[in-house]
Amino acid sequence: LTSAVELTAAYAIMEIYTQARNADLPAEVEKPLYFEGGRNVRPDVIVGGKKKTLFELEQAANQGTLPRAVDKLSRLHNFFHSPHARRVDRRIRMLFNLPQNDTKTLGIWQDALRDVCHEARGKLSFQLYVQPLQPFLSHPSWDDLEGFDLLVPSDEPAIDPRPAPESEHDVPELLASQSSAQIDELRAVTRARERVYVEQLRAVQNQTDHALRVQAFFEIMLVIYQSSHYHYSPIEQYAALPIESLEMLRRFLHDPQNAELLSDLKHILEWTFEHNTGVMSLRNGYTAMLWRFLKHYGFGPNGPLAVSVQFPEFGDMRSDIYVEARIGRMKLANPQPSYIGIGNKKPEDVALSWVLEAMLTYPSELGIGQPPWAKSKPARKKKSG
Repeated sequence: LTSAVELTAAYAIMEIYTQARNADLPAEVEKPLYFEGGRNVRPDVIVGGKKKTLFELEQAANQGTLPRAVDKLSRLHNFFHSPHARRVDRRIRMLFNLPQNDTKTLGIWQDALRDVCHEARGKLSFQLYVQPLQPFLSHPSWDDLEGFDLLVPSDEPAIDPRPAPESEHDVPELLASQSSAQIDELRAVTRARERVYVEQLRAVQNQTDHALRVQAFFEIMLVIYQSSHYHYSPIEQYAALPIESLEMLRRFLHDPQNAELLSDLKHILEWTFEHNTGVMSLRNGYTAMLWRFLKHYGFGPNGPLAVSVQFPEFGDMRSDIYVEARIGRMKLANPQPSYIGIGNKKPEDVALSWVLEAMLTYPSELGIGQPPWAKSKPARKKKSG
């Protein structure tokens, strides 16, 4: 547990578990429920013996966390379509621990329901009932739905960023092999990520009000970062490459409206490598490249946004070049709550630091250049005779 948000969630989950046990009900915390293909769902609390009820605890959400919500609901849909769910109540109880001024979180989950319904061709295998956490803890209801409200999908139609196949023959083999009951979880999450990405990219590019442009910029940084970095992700569990985040960032940099920016980044990186005479020249070149990126979106140095390219000392735990970005006195138009903050860093700090650092760590994957050692060497001539 690395943040106040995580500690609050863990405490709330234990409160639900404790109240169930005080009511003499069997209860388990984060026990995986397996179904076909070795997949599983991991509810926050399972209550009951022969007939089990699933309780989920959620906190503030934003557009960047929509793919995570789609992933969770897609797995639940597939689980309840399997024979392993016979003894599990299809009415999932979701408890929300939200600040009083939160007006977005329920809408995000309604959008997630809409997206999963779209993938399931209109019908879900479960129902989602919601209630604020504190009223439930004051008067818990285990056997019925007293105090809960049915959450329905949002009315706004899901927009698929990819063109629909004209016939069944145009559907990729992997996707076509899915049964009509099950949905492809990866496809659902990928499409949700792409929708959020396109919406946020256009918001950044089309916004003329600087305060709203700043907000839109940091929202898309969160979208890019959170594509790979979330709880129980392969990054967190297995130190996997952040493939989804890199792909999002690559598409962001290669968007046609960023053509001039991309060209400048390539030239600055190439010049930095060719004229590298030591640590200071390399640091100056990297710093110039990162500020060229930030200036493109209206940011300047020596203000409340501080960016520092860090080179490790001999005794440091880290031995790689890394970036630290800090938002000081800057007032975002509408700061977005999230769960990715590390220590005392804002989520936006963490996301922007990763994006800037990725341009230095993964230049070839992002299509902005090749490190010096990756340049092709001249072929050796074969000796005659």
